[in-house]
Amino acid sequence: MRTITLFLVILLVSACARQQSSFDAGMVVSLTGNYSPLLESARNGALLAAEEINSRERREVNLVVRDDNSRGEVTLEMVQGLIEEGIDYLIMATTSGAYLEAADYINSKNVLVLSGTASSDELKGLDDNLIRLTVNISLYADHLADYAIRQQIKSATIVYDENNRSYADTMATAFTAEISEKIPAIRIQQVGFDSRVKPSYIDIARKIREQASDCVLLIASPFDTAYIYQHIDEFDQLLLLSPWGVSRELIENGGRSVEGVVTYLEKGFLGDDPEYSRFVGNYRERFNEEPTYQSMVNYDAVYLLSGAIKSSGPDRPRDVFGFILEEGRFSGVNTDYIFDEYGDCSFELYPYTVRNGSFVRIE
Repeated sequence: MRTITLFLVILLVSACARQQSSFDAGMVVSLTGNYSPLLESARNGALLAAEEINSRERREVNLVVRDDNSRGEVTLEMVQGLIEEGIDYLIMATTSGAYLEAADYINSKNVLVLSGTASSDELKGLDDNLIRLTVNISLYADHLADYAIRQQIKSATIVYDENNRSYADTMATAFTAEISEKIPAIRIQQVGFDSRVKPSYIDIARKIREQASDCVLLIASPFDTAYIYQHIDEFDQLLLLSPWGVSRELIENGGRSVEGVVTYLEKGFLGDDPEYSRFVGNYRERFNEEPTYQSMVNYDAVYLLSGAIKSSGPDRPRDVFGFILEEGRFSGVNTDYIFDEYGDCSFELYPYTVRNGSFVRIE
């Protein structure tokens, strides 16, 4: 009888420990619509992390995924639904504009949000409920502007998607300010389009051609970026790419027209250390495709959240938030994330280009 009682006690303690460190995480991600080619891989990265944790540890991460159809108003609906279901932790793989649609509602609730895509400078330095695993988009813009300056350009055209206005405006403004400070006489023009209605890539290319700039900066999704580049392929211009456009779909759809484009990315985009190789191998085996940067950053987000909850308990989102800020640093698959007192992130950026159908670092 004593043996049976002891066995039952062990089972009870084990079940309690599992329950205390188990948690639900809602994930709002664009699985359909204009941005799905980029962000479907974000869902896969998060799912892989949850599956690994569930198989290795005595606890359960339940990932509840909702699709916002790449539309900001739907993002808010999905967030409201998850929070009303009692989910206190959210991972958001949406555009900055879509996140901002839901930001006021999120900040009125006792929840914690992690995002590797909410890079708009409008979110910088806020006392909110957000941990960002990405740097401010203006930092990318400054690096791209400095690269263009070194190429001695005299004019530039910025092409942007109006459907992600906060992100596009921030990047365009920062890029323009940085170049204008160094080259006061530079001529900078803009071409906008709306991805919510099927854009005419021929018309966009015609406007770019009429402006006859030395440099073209594309601020758009991988799909739109690829097809715009296809239509300006015959021009001898410096082609710059916002990090939003970086994915395998860019190369698959753009082909030779995207060869030589330049962008700035985190160290974690490429890597050869054992942890990164393990992640890539597991991802390929699970999904039969190559991982993207968004695969990796959302994989990291689940591990960061899981570790913080394990240390703080699943019932107090503000304590989990405080634990992450107090630690101040998280080592992901191939990126060291450093967080300030607002949950904003910093790390180094490096120049990359497309060469022979792959992104490679410019040395």
